[in-house]
Amino acid sequence: MRRAGAAGVTSSPSSRQTRSGQRTRGANRAGRQKPSASAERGRNSLRKSVGSSHREREPSSAVGCVIAPSFADIFYNNCFKNGILPIALPQSEVDKLMDDAERGANARISIDLEAQEIRGPDGGVIKFEIDQFRKKCLINGWDDISLTLRKENEIASFETTHKTQFPWM
Repeated sequence: MRRAGAAGVTSSPSSRQTRSGQRTRGANRAGRQKPSASAERGRNSLRKSVGSSHREREPSSAVGCVIAPSFADIFYNNCFKNGILPIALPQSEVDKLMDDAERGANARISIDLEAQEIRGPDGGVIKFEIDQFRKKCLINGWDDISLTLRKENEIASFETTHKTQFPWM
């Protein structure tokens, strides 16, 4: 079993190419260029147009985190598939982060995925929630294919047993 067919795709969470052309692997790997974050002030700014998911904004592989009051389900799930951390916060917290961002270059925030914390430029900390399985996948850089490949031995064993039990198939 091997991973094939998407060698040139750069939006995969396990292998991405930054704007500078540098290849990266995994969500929190050493040597990776720090991801940027995006914040949306309006409620569910990423909601898809009625009846058509292809009109919804696609998660960008150049962004490591998106912070907004809410997300459309398809966008939220696609973020994880692309190695992007979507953080839903109350509108008041998003407004505070947006106000911090307007301070200019010195207004840096840091996102600690393991501690589930956003640290603002003033030292304030905002906690956020994330599904533990998705958190583990982001930290380890696992996508759907790499999760399947982790079961490679079990799959091979099943196939061998299945061929023995059902040789006509």
